[in-house]
Amino acid sequence: MSTLKIDKMFVDTLRTQCDAKRPVLDAIIHFAKASGLSTIAEGVETNQQVDDLVKAGVHAIQGYVYSRPMSAERLVSWMKEHEMETPGMNTDSR
Repeated sequence: MSTLKIDKMFVDTLRTQCDAKRPVLDAIIHFAKASGLSTIAEGVETNQQVDDLVKAGVHAIQGYVYSRPMSAERLVSWMKEHEMETPGMNTDSR
């Protein structure tokens, strides 16, 4: 299955007074579903945006709402701190 990435410019105006891009966002999500594509939204910064996207059927979300960019080493450390498995790494050595 392929993935369609939703650009930050369509996420930025969610829940704002000027949500003029919402119809385009809805059309993108509808197109992806009709085409059998999964979706990922980038640039998500608030929990309200997460809520709106999940309600619209977007379940893969990336952005500052979860974390700022970090190095690979910091990511591995962060995942261990949050008791998450690191793909491709032996987790028996914890």
